[in-house]
Amino acid sequence: MQFSKGIFFLLMSSGFIFLFSACSSTRSAEKLTDTAELAVKQYQWNKADRYFQKALEKDPQHLPTYRKYIGFLVKMERPADALQWIDAYLELASNPDVRYFNLRGDLLLQLREYEAAIDAFQQFLDAPGEYDQLIEQSQKQQALAKRHLYDRKHPSARNIRPLPSTVNSASEEYLPLMPADGSFMIFTRRTRGNEDFYVSDRLEDGWGSARPIPALNTAGNEGAATLSADGKILIFTRCQSKDSYGQCDLYLSVKTAVGWTSPRNMGPKINTRNNETQPALSPDGSSLYFASNRPGGIGKMDIWRIDWTNKGGWSRAVPLDSSINSTYNEKTPFIHYDNQTLYFTSDRPGGYGNSDLYLSRKENNQWQAAQNMRWPINTRAAEGTIYVAIDGITGYMGRRDNPGEDYDIYTFELDTAVAAQASTYVKGQAIDAHSEKGLSAQIKVYEGSGDREIANLQTDSSGYFLVALPEDGDYQVFAEAPNYSFQSENFSYEELHQREANDPWIVALEPLKKGGAGERKPVVLRNLMFVSGTDEWLPTSETELQRLLQLLQNYPQMKIEIRGHTDDVGSAQANQILSMQRAKAVHDYLMERGISADRLTYEGYGESQPLVPNESSRQRQINRRTEFMILDK
Repeated sequence: MQFSKGIFFLLMSSGFIFLFSACSSTRSAEKLTDTAELAVKQYQWNKADRYFQKALEKDPQHLPTYRKYIGFLVKMERPADALQWIDAYLELASNPDVRYFNLRGDLLLQLREYEAAIDAFQQFLDAPGEYDQLIEQSQKQQALAKRHLYDRKHPSARNIRPLPSTVNSASEEYLPLMPADGSFMIFTRRTRGNEDFYVSDRLEDGWGSARPIPALNTAGNEGAATLSADGKILIFTRCQSKDSYGQCDLYLSVKTAVGWTSPRNMGPKINTRNNETQPALSPDGSSLYFASNRPGGIGKMDIWRIDWTNKGGWSRAVPLDSSINSTYNEKTPFIHYDNQTLYFTSDRPGGYGNSDLYLSRKENNQWQAAQNMRWPINTRAAEGTIYVAIDGITGYMGRRDNPGEDYDIYTFELDTAVAAQASTYVKGQAIDAHSEKGLSAQIKVYEGSGDREIANLQTDSSGYFLVALPEDGDYQVFAEAPNYSFQSENFSYEELHQREANDPWIVALEPLKKGGAGERKPVVLRNLMFVSGTDEWLPTSETELQRLLQLLQNYPQMKIEIRGHTDDVGSAQANQILSMQRAKAVHDYLMERGISADRLTYEGYGESQPLVPNESSRQRQINRRTEFMILDK
């Protein structure tokens, strides 16, 4: 094809004009970009933003301006805007800088668009070009995006909500704790830099107005505490006190009928010249966990444990092993009522923020490797201590969504992956069987088999007690006091779980005072169980029999009559014989172990003395019993 000279001149002129125009636009864009960069150096952010955009309007294909503007937007922490211009750059560039795929992944990660972030990092990893040094970083960021995506699909907690204004205020609230029955909450409130204890009572429709605890608060700081399961012993941290061994020590106060006692320092077995803080008392009261920077640990702050000995004193404190402690800081332990789940905070690498919550479970008496509690329990902010209620699911913690915000107390439901084992409690009062006044008594709880002691506590003079118990199985419970007979009971987890909070177990202990049998009431051996239709007792009965043997050995002048009873199933004659045989079996057991015959008699009453009507299997079970009556002392 041939063009005329005129057409040829026109085409050449048009091309020259186009090239001239393109060059002119590029030069203008460069000048505008230079102006924008100068504005950045002068901290004129709005001016810089305007001139970057003017430059790109002048030359929409000027790739250097794209890269500089993207860098500016990243510096200004505008990830959504930066992402928009990265996408435009990648679409425009025929051979883009592959680092922008990596940067795109970082921005998408900030914006919580995790699936897109994973794809962006993969685009870089598929072709890193000359930037091999970024591969490890990109892999870590991709793994982080995958973790966040998993968290969104499998959150560690749900229904996170703040407690009402009766608890939370314009000040900061954190470090909540409660007794096992959840009847009240003690927490720390920080006002104008001063930390004090406050308490709020649980009401039918929520939480009552919080009030300070004057007996515990001082002009200094009080906080980071633990409560015994019955809510009567408070161990807490107090700093810079005149009677302290170090900067921060652990103190103890006891709740009485008139309030909390004056706190006392827990002494040199626990406190040192270093910091002892953030205690956690085990549900059975036998172990105390706390955070300390004392020598002998693994890291900076470690979690330590000290045990209460059979001799009535504290053992030597030992640090927990590397399944819990690290070379970083481990703090704020909380041991759940199941006595098998330990929660704590750590600032070890790999977390979500400055300090995360972790948990460890005990298996075969060994703590397992700690696991991060994940989002949304853990956030970019520093997490504090957690309290998990006796159901193992309901949690409470001081929380703030972002660094720099104030703490408030929130509640939530834990996912089963991070929940503790559901537990329950037995609650009651020991009283004198005749005066019905409260009585200081020792309460012991065993597994249903009677082989392992779960709890051992001493009540105060009121006789009230609460013992936390793990789930699954049956329990034998014993109450005893000097100069009184013991009392026993057995419960299943289901029975305790269904028991109303205002329906305590009343333990009426029979006094060993001298008097006629008519004044006395028989003591039922509720944990003495027989094979059906025989006088052979079950192995679980050994603890009960040993308790009776010990009572007779402690009071060598005591004489008893052992009485057997049955329900109404079968003939009256057969029941009479069976009840006599069972009473005799107990009599023989005691004689074989050194109790003289003149201190023991036995009788079978068959079905003639039921405690309740024989109208159900449960009622018949109550009537099938072996008991003893104190005849003399």
